[in-house]
Amino acid sequence: MAQRETRILSQTALWMLVGISLTLLILLTLCQIVETYREARRAQAERHAAYAVGLADHTERALGEALLMLEQQVELLRLRPFSRHDGLQLHQQLAAQLRRAPQVAELLLADAEGRLLASSEDWPTPPRSLADRADFQRQRAGHLIAPLLSLPYRDAQRGAWCFSLSLPLTDAAGDFAGVVLVVLRVDYFSAFYQRLFPQPTERIHLLRQDGRVQLVMPFDPAALEVAFMPAQHPELFAPDRQPGRFECAVLDPAGRGRLVTSQTLETLPLVALMSVDKQAALGPLRQQVAERLLFLLITVAAILALTYQLARQSAGSQRELRKRVELRTARLKQLNRELAALVDIGQHAADDVQLLLDFALDKILYLTGSQYGYIYHYNEERREFTLNSWSKEVLPDCQVMQPQTIYQLEKTGIWGEAVRQRKPIMLNDFAAEHPLKKGYPAGHVPLRRFLTVPIFDGRGQIVAVVGLANREQPYRQRDVRQLRLMMDGVWKIYRQRELEQQLSRAASQWQASFDAIIDAVLLYDDQGRLLRCNRATTRLFKRDFKELLGMRCRELLAGARTATAAEASCLVCACRRQKSSIEGLLQHDGRWLQIRVDPILDGADAFVGAVQVIHDDSQRIANEEKLQFTQAQLLQSEKLASIGQLAAGIAHEINNPLSFISSNLANLKNYISRYDQQVAGLEQLVLAGDGVEAAEKIADQRRRLKFDYIQQDVQDLLAESTEGCERLKRIVEDLKTFARSDQAQLEEVDLHQCLDSTINIAWNQIKYVARLERDYGQLPRLWCNAQQINQVILNLLINAVQAIEAAGRGEAGLIRVQTRRQEGWAVIELRDNGCGMSEAVQKRIFEPFFTTKEVGKGTGLGLSISYDILKKHGGRLTVDSRAGEGSCFGLWLPLSGPVSSPATD
Repeated sequence: MAQRETRILSQTALWMLVGISLTLLILLTLCQIVETYREARRAQAERHAAYAVGLADHTERALGEALLMLEQQVELLRLRPFSRHDGLQLHQQLAAQLRRAPQVAELLLADAEGRLLASSEDWPTPPRSLADRADFQRQRAGHLIAPLLSLPYRDAQRGAWCFSLSLPLTDAAGDFAGVVLVVLRVDYFSAFYQRLFPQPTERIHLLRQDGRVQLVMPFDPAALEVAFMPAQHPELFAPDRQPGRFECAVLDPAGRGRLVTSQTLETLPLVALMSVDKQAALGPLRQQVAERLLFLLITVAAILALTYQLARQSAGSQRELRKRVELRTARLKQLNRELAALVDIGQHAADDVQLLLDFALDKILYLTGSQYGYIYHYNEERREFTLNSWSKEVLPDCQVMQPQTIYQLEKTGIWGEAVRQRKPIMLNDFAAEHPLKKGYPAGHVPLRRFLTVPIFDGRGQIVAVVGLANREQPYRQRDVRQLRLMMDGVWKIYRQRELEQQLSRAASQWQASFDAIIDAVLLYDDQGRLLRCNRATTRLFKRDFKELLGMRCRELLAGARTATAAEASCLVCACRRQKSSIEGLLQHDGRWLQIRVDPILDGADAFVGAVQVIHDDSQRIANEEKLQFTQAQLLQSEKLASIGQLAAGIAHEINNPLSFISSNLANLKNYISRYDQQVAGLEQLVLAGDGVEAAEKIADQRRRLKFDYIQQDVQDLLAESTEGCERLKRIVEDLKTFARSDQAQLEEVDLHQCLDSTINIAWNQIKYVARLERDYGQLPRLWCNAQQINQVILNLLINAVQAIEAAGRGEAGLIRVQTRRQEGWAVIELRDNGCGMSEAVQKRIFEPFFTTKEVGKGTGLGLSISYDILKKHGGRLTVDSRAGEGSCFGLWLPLSGPVSSPATD
């Protein structure tokens, strides 16, 4: 009974809803139809009103131009009466005026009797009379001042319909003297109106105040006879007339009703009427309304039929719908329980992923109503099961001694078929015979129903197997789908937890490795703010990580937050601009920091951050300074050693000029004593006063003292002594230049001068052993350290001399010094014909302390130092040697000079 009442109420509510909907639909549709009809009428009326305004404007403009033409002619004839003109002058005047108005057919001048005096068309003017025309008679009888518009008439001369506009002429006494008429073409107005209103149902009327029709378009002479009663529409000629619309049947030749839109002209007493056949104008609108009403009726009928059919079907399907609702409600409840279980699993605070799976297994047993359950991990490569979770009820009921936790696939029974067949296995009668069963060990929990499902990962590999057993109701496919969906969610949560733990361990390991780095490592964002750093950074800057976080590179290294100047030299800012790695050396807080910044770019090659590595290079730079000092001392020692080897020769070179200077000084001393004797003798002779005898004695004394020879020899002795002093000065200067230990800077040097100076120092060693040949080419002055280049040349000259001595040929050897310019290089070659070197020796000659000389003749540092000097100058030292034939050493120096000062490297 209750169900029936419910059904009746439902049907009643349905019909009420349908009725209300249909009523609203009908009302809305009717309102829309009425509004559409009104809008169409309004749009049509506005269109016709616009046409009427355009019609009135055009007619008024055309008639106004003709009227202006008349007024100008009247004014001209008033100023100069036409009686003073001849006929040709009047014709020319009228013809000139006519050319400016296409709507005017002819301009005429008639006298008071109506005789035609002049025409704009013909000359001479044919004899014509206007006395019988009504407009002329009205002008003559009424002495009108206003323009007079005639009714249309057919011009016999032209064979066309025309009408005229006239103005009277008066003489000096104010009496009527004639008229000026302008003849207007009806076809001009007809052509324009036809273009404006091409519809056959539309007509145009120009109406006079007396109700007569001035013009009608399309033009019909019979329509001109229509008499429109002004009394029926007095508002048409009211002074304040506004455009309006009314209905009238008089203007239609067939007497049908027409919709008329009017517009009053301002300059002439005319009304422009634009009319349209009412049936033709409103017929389409009415047909559209009828069509919409018919569509509305069809729609209502269709809705009623559909509603009736739906009511019939709803009664039959209500029970089925109720069942579906109940079924879906049950499924939704089950789904809600499953979702709640997944939420509980996801929010379960388990310290271990195995505990998480244990909790998930308990939830699955609760949802499915199973007694036992398990979860095994499976490794497809090893084909091996590993137990993860057993349900809590299994352990008290299981009597198996020492149960396994790892199983091989080939040793498993029916529960392994889920992996072998890669699909779920379901047995609702486990006690029945089954070909896949292999039994289970004694003491195993008894099984009545069994369900096992494989779990797949995203790559399609089996990663686990879940099993359920001993539910009260049989397992169904719905349980299989439920278990698979449930375990997919559980496995994703499990994998997420596992990945989180791995990520946490990896983060800890990474941080430990990060902090183990000795150098400071800093990570910046795209704006140059510090995001992360290792422990070495906090030690380097003596700040906590929280203080460093968010600071910029220039703030760390410049020590000021507003360090604008430091921003220009900030390596992170430069790396962001260049998007490339940058290195630099910076002195900060008394330490030398070696800094490298590498950009971090995204897939679009945009700068998103940077990694900065700071290495404290203070100790290395201090060691390098010590090493440079040691190298300088070693170089000086090598110089002194070279000088020591040359000491005997240099002493000999100095002793020779000293010997002849000493001998010359002894001779000079003897010569000076003879000068004294000569001077004393001369004084005695001068005192004796005997001129002849004195002269003889003086001559005898000059011969005895050999004074003439002494005078000549004194000059030679002085020149020779001066040359000896110059030789001593040059040797001392060369030796001083070569031996000084200060670090000279780069300077422009003449290499040939360096060669000659060094050869001069070593000449005593060379001249007894070898013959020296010079072959100097054209070399420009170039930038280098002259002392170091002299050291290299001296080492090579001494080695050449020792190689020639070691050859033991018993004859003088040859040392050839050659210079040339070759492709941006200044080349010096020192070639000798000494003993030469084997290939094994050549491979080691530039090693420090390697020497083939006997003890006391070499330190093994000469060629090593020479090689290092050339390398610092940006050049190279080459060797070409053959055992028993000699060697050739080449010094290659760049003409552009070294990149940096060799003295400071």
